[in-house]
Amino acid sequence: GEPAPDGSAAPAPREPDPAELRTALRRTLPDYMVPAAFVTLDALPLSPNGKLDRRALPAPQARRTGGALAAPETETQRVLAEIWAEILTLPEVGVDDDFFDLGGHSLLATQVIARARKRLPEVGARPVSVMDLFTSRTVRELAVLADLDESERGPRHLLHRLTRATPADSRVLSYVCVPYGGGSAVVYQPVADELPPGYDLWSVAIPGHDMGVTEEHLPFDELAEKIATEVRERVEGPIALYGHCAVGSALTVAVGRLLEAAGREVEALYIGAQFPFARPRGRILGLLSRVSALDPLLSDRVYFNWLRSMGAEVGDLDETQMKFMIGNMRADSRAAEEYFTEVLAEVEDGGALLRAPVISVIGDRDPATDFFEERYREWQLLAERSALAVLDEGGHFFLKYRARELVEIITRTHPAVLAGTAVRELPPRAEDGPWWFHGASGRDLPVAETGGAGPEEAEATGGDGPAGDPAEASASGSDTGSGPAAGPGTASGPAPGMGRFLAVALGQLITITGSALTEFALPVWIYMETGSMGKYALYAVIGMLPGILVGPLAGAVVDRLDRRRVMLAASAVAGSTQGALLTLLLSGNLSSWHIYVLLGMLSVALTFQRLAYASSVPQLVPKRYLGHANGITQMAFGFAQFIVPLAAVALMAGIGLKGILILDVTGYAVAITVLLIVKFPRTLPWTRRESLVAEIRNGFAYSWKNRGFRAMLLWFAALNIFLSPLFLLVTPLVLSFDSLESVARVAVAGGAGAILGGIAMGFWGGPKRNRMQGMLGLAGLLAVASALVGVRADLWIIGIGAFGMSCALSMVNGVYTTIVQIKVPQRFHGRVFALNTLVAWSTLPIGHGIIAPAGSAFFGPMFEDGGSLTSTVGALIGTGPGRGIGFMYLLFGAAMLGLVVVGLRLRVLARFDLDVPDALPDDLVGIQERERRVKAARAKKAKSASPAASAAPSAVTDSSPVTDDDTPTHDHTPTHDHTPTDDDTPARTVEAAR
Repeated sequence: GEPAPDGSAAPAPREPDPAELRTALRRTLPDYMVPAAFVTLDALPLSPNGKLDRRALPAPQARRTGGALAAPETETQRVLAEIWAEILTLPEVGVDDDFFDLGGHSLLATQVIARARKRLPEVGARPVSVMDLFTSRTVRELAVLADLDESERGPRHLLHRLTRATPADSRVLSYVCVPYGGGSAVVYQPVADELPPGYDLWSVAIPGHDMGVTEEHLPFDELAEKIATEVRERVEGPIALYGHCAVGSALTVAVGRLLEAAGREVEALYIGAQFPFARPRGRILGLLSRVSALDPLLSDRVYFNWLRSMGAEVGDLDETQMKFMIGNMRADSRAAEEYFTEVLAEVEDGGALLRAPVISVIGDRDPATDFFEERYREWQLLAERSALAVLDEGGHFFLKYRARELVEIITRTHPAVLAGTAVRELPPRAEDGPWWFHGASGRDLPVAETGGAGPEEAEATGGDGPAGDPAEASASGSDTGSGPAAGPGTASGPAPGMGRFLAVALGQLITITGSALTEFALPVWIYMETGSMGKYALYAVIGMLPGILVGPLAGAVVDRLDRRRVMLAASAVAGSTQGALLTLLLSGNLSSWHIYVLLGMLSVALTFQRLAYASSVPQLVPKRYLGHANGITQMAFGFAQFIVPLAAVALMAGIGLKGILILDVTGYAVAITVLLIVKFPRTLPWTRRESLVAEIRNGFAYSWKNRGFRAMLLWFAALNIFLSPLFLLVTPLVLSFDSLESVARVAVAGGAGAILGGIAMGFWGGPKRNRMQGMLGLAGLLAVASALVGVRADLWIIGIGAFGMSCALSMVNGVYTTIVQIKVPQRFHGRVFALNTLVAWSTLPIGHGIIAPAGSAFFGPMFEDGGSLTSTVGALIGTGPGRGIGFMYLLFGAAMLGLVVVGLRLRVLARFDLDVPDALPDDLVGIQERERRVKAARAKKAKSASPAASAAPSAVTDSSPVTDDDTPTHDHTPTHDHTPTDDDTPARTVEAAR
């Protein structure tokens, strides 16, 4: 270095310690992104134009630090050292080297244990667990443990202390923490590392959850008993419990109840990222819930992709490890739901409530905890008091990246709630606050804690009165903080209930099924009456375009008005249009322009009706049953859509279009009567976090800046140009040589293909790697199936082709969904899906309104007698009516196949999986989003406060809200990305863009 001021040589810069670097990086990076090797450079090499010269960078080499390497002395040490070197990509490992100082982390620890399980028995040693590696961090220490006989090891404990033992006289509190489904005890290590002095953290190692050892999987009740017993025997002093996600929350509640029953007081139960969930009671509802459950149809890979999309760091797990973890998670979820179902019934029948407060800790961007503003009060079904703390921009798996804020929450919240000082002591929601205290609710809260929302807040929920259920509103108790709640003394109103939901759902099922019958029968009637492809195509466009255009406005209206009133108004308009069609038909005055005008009105009304109904489902049911309610709804409407073609043909043959319209009008009368009788609870419905327009705009900004997503978006747009007219032309193609009954059979074949494609996708889960190439390959099958439809005027061939088209399209959509799950942070999924839905929307009018009729008119004459293609192509596919449409299927199928070839050869798509990085964990993205938002807000505040901003009247100041194309809005409304889409178009066509 340069000389010091006194002339002596300056000391050489200290070589950074890799262990210290890794420790620092683990606080802001996922484990798999922490470097295994570091290279120190005096300066970065630059190219002649001043950019980084990557080729001149030296290759990093992993190396160990510290003193001389101690060679293995036993066979067990040798095996473990070899495994460590293989996993950590080091030439050799000493027996006294610390695994984590060498670059190890939790994911690599799982791989070490998995290999050790296979190779240690070969040298006479016993397998070790992941928890053993965290407590015995060197080869020497771990080998000693592996060489012990089972009798020498002693009983395997369920509780493991992750903090240094605190002397009894200075111990403030001990936490007993239960991991999420499939997780090991070590997931709480980041929390333990952040705890201040005086606090202990014990983590539960659930038997059967560790890759390294074979343990008997205990029944839920027995496991809870063993944990409670061990807590009483080993954990001294005051205790609090924490559980994360499904099984963590259920076990925490079970252990808390057992401890209180045994006389051991618990200061608080903290529940992370979960609210109570249960199966509806009753024979019929229970049966419907079990029938509609999709879990048996979903493969482990579907769950694996979902976990990755939610931010879990599971990307480095191999197939065996993945199946092991997912299997445990699925079993845990079933056990947790069964427990909550039983314990809720027990307490309802007079069982004891928890005396300790249950405090929910959730991330405001976690879709699993939507409606948190009211759902935290559901814990009052099991406890005397409940409270809620919210992590700003938090996701689902926040234990690692938000450990510091989580520690602050679990050390500060329950003392303040118990003392009645939470509102004064805990942070409210603020622009730059990392977390906030939302509120507390309970019958025995001090008067100082009492607070309530005014009528204007209650009105926002769009119901008919405050709910009487304490889980939905605290009408009988106190509620504090910033969330909406009914205060003491408010009148009791209708409570959410499955009966209320089923009544409304049945009415909507009748009307939507009736409308689907009309939508199927009317175009067929028009085509059979007029024989005009142009009028038939125009019907298709008018049937969807007004609904598409009004969608953004409808979403905004539904979000702001009473859902029941919107459904009533929309049902009245839709029923009136059907009545007008019926009247004109009976009078013999029904003209084409009547149909088009009334059809446009019906499209708009149905858009409002379906949006209002979809968003009202969470308002009607107790939200602990919401998953089952959504499943029942999807099953019922899916079945109705499947049988509509057969029912419509049977009705057309039996009672004609007049009879179908009579049934439809009658159905709307029934639905309107139900809506007039059934009052809606004043609870939170589903509401968009962003408007549809904002979602599309932000989705475009997110996708367009990435070359891979931009290319995929353009590729799908091109595919839809050729695909969208093909679904419309099936009916005219079949009617050109066969009967209406055959149209129904082909439609059923297409519906069966869509269903079986979805089931197949669920069993398969998508490609393990090279997902883009897999999706392009399935698109090739879609192209082949499309071409098959046009080969011959044969009902079997067309039926098989229609089945293949729908099946392949379902699988294309499924693989596309997994691509988004893996490559896009969870909080941005809705934006990307909204943009791709727009791509499909934009092609539908072109495909249906222009390409289909123009293509039929252009190619049809070529296959009539004397046509230009009669003796060539006609000799292969036939001639006569409809063969021009058949040729369009061949031609467009070939065009789509050409697009597939282009996609496979286009570098940006062929290398998509390699070049587009996987999404960062959602909670890490949340930290980045929060920092960007806070920085923008501070810059805006500084700008508005500067003298230049207010000096001259002519100066322009920006008073609009801070926005960022990559930053979600923060209106604090609940959201759910899996709610039905806002379009009024056939699902298979809209989904083609996905």
